[in-house]
Amino acid sequence: MTVSAIALAFAAPAIAQDEEVEDELVVTGTRIQGIDPVGSNVQAIGQEDIDNVGLTSSADLLRKSPQVLSFAGTENRAGGREVQGETLNTTYTNSPNLRGLGTAATLSLVNNHRVPPMGPNMQVFDSATIPLIAMERIEIFADGASAIYGSDAIAGVVNYIMRKPFDGAEIKSGFGFVDGAQRWDISGVFGQEWDTGGFMVAAEHLHRDHLEATQRPDLYSDDFSSYGGAPSSTFAIPGNVVVGNDIYGIPSGGGGDVNLSDLSTSVNRTNIWLEADASPEIDQDNVVFNFYQQLFEGVELFGDGFYSNREFEIDQTGRVGQTMTVPDTNPYSPCNAANAPFTNPYGIMCSGALTVQYNYVQDFGGDRRFGYEEVYNGVFGLRFSLPHEWSGEFFGAKGHSENRSNNDTLIRGSRLAEVLAGSVGSVPAFNPFCDGTPGCNSPETLSYIQGFNETGFEFDRTHFSANLGGPIFSVPGGDVSIAVGGEYYKDVFVNIVTGNTRGPESTTLTPSPARKVKAAFGELYLPVVGSGNAMPMVQSLNISAAVRFEDYNDFGSTTNPKIGVDWVPVEGVKIRGSYGTSFRAPSLADNNPASTAALLPRVAAGSTITDASYTGGAGSQPVTYIVGGNSALGPETARTWSLGIEWTPPSVEGLTVDLTYYNVKYEGKVDFPAFNAGASAALSDPGYDAFVLRNPRFFSSSKVSMAEFDAVLAALAAAAPVPEVSGLFTQYETAFRLPLPGSSDPNTVIAVIDGRRNNVGVVKTDGLDFSARYNLDTDFGGLRFGALATYVLNYEEAATPFLPLSEQVNNFGYPLNFRGRLEAGADMGRFSGTVFLNYTNSYEIESKFSAVPSATDIDSYTTVDLSLVYRTEDMFDWAPANDITFVFAVQNVFDQDPPLVLNNTSPGVLFDPSYGSALGRLVTFQLRKAF
Repeated sequence: MTVSAIALAFAAPAIAQDEEVEDELVVTGTRIQGIDPVGSNVQAIGQEDIDNVGLTSSADLLRKSPQVLSFAGTENRAGGREVQGETLNTTYTNSPNLRGLGTAATLSLVNNHRVPPMGPNMQVFDSATIPLIAMERIEIFADGASAIYGSDAIAGVVNYIMRKPFDGAEIKSGFGFVDGAQRWDISGVFGQEWDTGGFMVAAEHLHRDHLEATQRPDLYSDDFSSYGGAPSSTFAIPGNVVVGNDIYGIPSGGGGDVNLSDLSTSVNRTNIWLEADASPEIDQDNVVFNFYQQLFEGVELFGDGFYSNREFEIDQTGRVGQTMTVPDTNPYSPCNAANAPFTNPYGIMCSGALTVQYNYVQDFGGDRRFGYEEVYNGVFGLRFSLPHEWSGEFFGAKGHSENRSNNDTLIRGSRLAEVLAGSVGSVPAFNPFCDGTPGCNSPETLSYIQGFNETGFEFDRTHFSANLGGPIFSVPGGDVSIAVGGEYYKDVFVNIVTGNTRGPESTTLTPSPARKVKAAFGELYLPVVGSGNAMPMVQSLNISAAVRFEDYNDFGSTTNPKIGVDWVPVEGVKIRGSYGTSFRAPSLADNNPASTAALLPRVAAGSTITDASYTGGAGSQPVTYIVGGNSALGPETARTWSLGIEWTPPSVEGLTVDLTYYNVKYEGKVDFPAFNAGASAALSDPGYDAFVLRNPRFFSSSKVSMAEFDAVLAALAAAAPVPEVSGLFTQYETAFRLPLPGSSDPNTVIAVIDGRRNNVGVVKTDGLDFSARYNLDTDFGGLRFGALATYVLNYEEAATPFLPLSEQVNNFGYPLNFRGRLEAGADMGRFSGTVFLNYTNSYEIESKFSAVPSATDIDSYTTVDLSLVYRTEDMFDWAPANDITFVFAVQNVFDQDPPLVLNNTSPGVLFDPSYGSALGRLVTFQLRKAF
């Protein structure tokens, strides 16, 4: 039985053990051949299901499951989210996030093998890496699995299983469009088998256009004034002159030639999304292979691997604005001596410099970010049969991943100061009074101040694994079986930063110490009751127990057990349960202080800081966030258990209903609590005190002197040794950190806030997974009905160990109570048609994230998808016209906009990208030909 892709439902069928070595399968969640995982459910998506839904990548496919959330793992991440490290996904990688526990808590496998981590923080795996044309199935195991696989399997496992070698070939092409952007793909697969072996190889190219934010003006705007909130930014085109608390607009139409009397009391404002993209342009190439060759009877050589290169480019909102101090020596300044007398109706006095709020979009366009993500992995090994139905496997694997993310519209601060003061040699002075007139600032001036910063990493893994398994004796319930084995892997990581904003172009490489891991594991399957000793109310009773020990050279060892039980009281009813512990080792990027390291400028609204000792102003106050890795990290840990029931009534053929209760307690979660909370909250809530260093100029309660604060800030900016400060959760470290404009002036920065990774988070969540499917044969064809839903009962979180657990379910940035998907389809000969209904319930945004504190309600969201499939099979006498599959699919048939959210997270938008898409109606056409 193949499980529907969209119902994603129900336990995978038992797979009988085959005598041929090459046909043996391992189901996700167990290492014992020939059984399903006991106590847990595997959900599978097969090739026929992939055709029926009409999507073009596994990333799009997985997002349709209510168990898989988009937090921190989607390419459509331009704005509106600062949750789960979302803003640090600077390579725009798609990665599954089971149960909303984070992409790092979901283990990705390919053919049951661990793969190199990807993304700037080594916390993702691009789910579009394996072409769908080469995919046999995708298995989702939404239960803790560290007892089987080791690190990362806290929320569960997603296993991408390639097609086996076959005779033939297939090609596929697809084209899709939304209003304002297009996408296309082309792929092919070729296979060959012979008496003792075979291979499969596939390749794919994907392209997705960027979508300009101006194509979705109702979604991408930071102007909340019509709803009672703040208007757009004053970093405008033209800009503004700031004198004390007063702002004066620079006039347009003058080409940058301005006198003080020309200024206006009308403040200039510009939508921050001007010239920015809602989603990036993507070009991706993927190649995969899979082979086996029998060397002699009972011994087989096997291998599989993949290569992927994904290039991206996007114009962000990013650092498009800056407050400039413009000396009177600037020839364009209305306070330049050449413009005397300085009479004006506003009483502005020329006293050495003017403050100007400036927008660089008129010079450089959007804040461009571009780069690539590359990954490959190769597995080669021996699989062998042993006497007494035992089998074994040994393999070695070599994997590599690397990425680069380049931001080439940064400003070289020291050079900007030079050209603000006047010309530098042949380079003309910079004119901050430009009004958007093309060429107002010369290309030579812009080239002189333009800088770049490129961050990335390179990761290498060497991996060896061996395991044996088979029956050890028989009991009336069946064969008692075991699997035992061991693994060793070595990981090497280097962080790479290249840039010229600090001075001449330079490259800094910061390697982490190599991580070496040794592991031993074992699993037992005990069929207590089976067909040979069944009794009333106990038709079957199976127990499994697994344990895995891992020893890390950098932080110690961990042991994780798991037990599972399957009980069949009567025919058609199976009750199951599981209990276990899991863990996640901090990635080498997490541990590396230089990884994605920066001094990140943010602002806190002084009027919202409730610390009684605060003496600063009520307006926007600059703070400096330290972001990056942390060498003091330890492992994350989790306790998971579940209880489920599966009903397949014999009297109703084709019906399967499944209900699972899950419960997870996740501790020591690596997170950025003070960063996620926002500057005002971090400065106001004592629960964040261990992550905040207050400037005594602005806080009388500061625990450090001015000299100590200044020394810390200066050391961070200079990547010099940082003085130790008492009371911090973990001490600041010396690392190359990109200092951004305005981030290191101790006379203006009111606080330094630790936004690095720390072992701080606690999450307790439980809920229900429901699935149902009914297949009905009729005289005119088959009918399919399906439902899949997740109901989250609780999602309690404490962002730091110093804060109490608080309920977050149904809040912005967290899992919702209810998400569901219904399916109805028909299969009539060569034609198949399916309609899907997607639903997310209404929820709330906390007032601190809303542009209007009283506007916290978010409506429910319902969309409809459609897929039509036609297969020619062998209907024509002309062979080239046979075995062709046509797919027409529409996502969001009625082009429903996501519900309105006055989403003031950085940068502000009018919807929630976590549960709604800006793409709108997506129409795709696909053609697939088999040879």
